[in-house]
This record gives sequence, C-alpha cells and structure tokens, in this order.
Amino acid sequence: MVGHLINRDFTIVDDTKNAVKVETATIFMNDLRISTNVMKLDGNRAIGTRVSIPVYNAVLKEGKTYFGRAFVVNGWYITAYEPIYDINKKVIGILYVGTPEAPFVQLKNNAQNNIIFIGAVCLIFAIILTMFLAGIFMKPIERLLGAANGIGNGDLTGKIAVESTDRNRHTWFKFQ
Repeated sequence: MVGHLINRDFTIVDDTKNAVKVETATIFMNDLRISTNVMKLDGNRAIGTRVSIPVYNAVLKEGKTYFGRAFVVNGWYITAYEPIYDINKKVIGILYVGTPEAPFVQLKNNAQNNIIFIGAVCLIFAIILTMFLAGIFMKPIERLLGAANGIGNGDLTGKIAVESTDRNRHTWFKFQ
C-alpha cells in the first residue's frame, strides 16, 4: 500500500470515495494529506496540504472520530474523519470522507424561500378574504345604524330590509 501511495497511485482514495458514495476521500499521514481526490483551485490533487486545527485536535490528539462541518482545502464540507492506528494503537493518520456543503446550503435556502413565499401568498389571501367578508357583514350593520340615526333624529318613515336566506324573502319594517 505504501508503494502505491509513494508512486502517487490514487486508486485507494478513488475506490473509497466510490464505495462510501461521497465526493472526496483522503488519507493523512499524521496531519499531512498524502493521498486524496480533493482538488486545489489549480485542478491538481491537494497532496501535501494539512488538516484543519479543530480536526487535528479531535482526531490526532484525542483519538476521536470527527463528524461535522470542516474547511477542506478551498471550501466547506460535511465531513467524517476517522483515526488510523498503528499496531501499537497509536494514532498515525486520518481517513477522511466528505461532500461539499454548498448544495445542502442551497437546498436549505430554497426551502426557506419557498416557505416565505407560501406564507406571503397565504397572508395576502387571508387579507383579501377578510376584507370581502367584512364588507358582507358590515352592510346590514351600516343599514341598521343609518335607520337608528334616522329614528334618533325623529324620522320614523324609514325602512329597513331584513334579508333572510332561510325563508328566501325580504321583510320590511316600518317605523310608526
């Protein structure tokens, strides 16, 4: 295996990437990236780059598995780092797998925008419906108030139409 790594044979990380179904995989010797399919901005594999300090502390110093968000070479990734042990159970490196965070952030932003849009449409619909219903309920009250004002001013000749949907007829009240 060491011979493959020394000769820059990257099949181990490429096979790991495909087996785990992630975007990137790396083998670190201590904190140094020695085999990877993580690409630098120039399009070359990021051989020789170092692991981030939070990952270094968790995996190499404490011997723990690290899961979560991490900055990898040139962007944020959702990652998992697992310690690699020698035969004496000493941590000598790290196996990393990860996928870019950007598509998940975009998915979250799209979902938030859709929720805001649907909420705004529902709010507008509710306002329009409320205005329509308020108009329907206020007309009879306005007629009753007008008649009450007329009575208060001494006009007993006014009429109030009472509409009844259950009887399908109009009843007129005269003031005498």
